[in-house]
Amino acid sequence: MPSPYPLPSLALASAIPDALIDVAANDPAARILIGGELVSDEGHVRLHLPPNLYGVTVAREGHLGSTGTVLLKPGDRKAFSGQVRPLKSHDWSVLGIALTLVAVGAEAAAIAGHVLADRSFEHTDSFNNFSQIERYGQITAGTCASLALISYVIDGIINRHRVALDRSYRLEAVAWPREEPAQ
Repeated sequence: MPSPYPLPSLALASAIPDALIDVAANDPAARILIGGELVSDEGHVRLHLPPNLYGVTVAREGHLGSTGTVLLKPGDRKAFSGQVRPLKSHDWSVLGIALTLVAVGAEAAAIAGHVLADRSFEHTDSFNNFSQIERYGQITAGTCASLALISYVIDGIINRHRVALDRSYRLEAVAWPREEPAQ
């Protein structure tokens, strides 16, 4: 979605140093966009911009980022901090769900094998075949249920410090950095 606050051309921005903005991310691989234009993919940027209202975004693929709106006035020196946090992935829980469904199906086959063996094939040659269906169904159900549980535990461990896709974080105003970064 294009920003409602377009970035003036960077050539114009560097020619008229009316305001200075510094944006730093908590991750050096984060991208910084001002007015919808990528201005840095190294997690930090310091720019001279003409006075205006700007949309600022700190983002990274697979992460929840920060956004904010910044009003720059002539002579302003403003610094902001944005964070990106990894999003939760649900690959292991999807595997757990699939294994749970297989376990339920296998248990249903085991129950059907037991019922058919006892009611329809008792004292016949087919009794052993249906009894084996019951045994294999129970073994498969138990194995799949155990693997599903392991999948859910792994998913919980992997996602322990990750965030759900929700509203992005707010860009935070911070004190102007003391050191001038090397240009």
